[in-house]
Amino acid sequence: MTNARAFLFQTASNLAIDQLRRVKLHNRFLEAEAHYPGAQQETEYAVPSAERTASAEQQLQLVFTTIEGLPANCRRAFLLHRGRDMTYNEIARELGVSTSMVEKYIIQALRQCRRDLQELPS
Repeated sequence: MTNARAFLFQTASNLAIDQLRRVKLHNRFLEAEAHYPGAQQETEYAVPSAERTASAEQQLQLVFTTIEGLPANCRRAFLLHRGRDMTYNEIARELGVSTSMVEKYIIQALRQCRRDLQELPS
């Protein structure tokens, strides 16, 4: 893989964007809830604070570090899938492994990202 760092960065960036989209969706839900009678106004979610921004940057760096720390084939499979949108079959041919092995690699990468992100202080 000639541009592994570029794919890694793109993947980490995509994961961060996904997280920001989830936060935005959550914020829209909270805003809609605030319009119902008796709902309390929760202004802490209206605009991302400096702390939330710093936390998001910390999460992005952690995802980047986690992906760099994955075993070579696992990292490569994950980056091909998330960075290049390749199917499991295409990745299996590229790596010379079975499709089920590719699935295991992707699951391993996602679990490790989830584990590392859960260890962050809230």
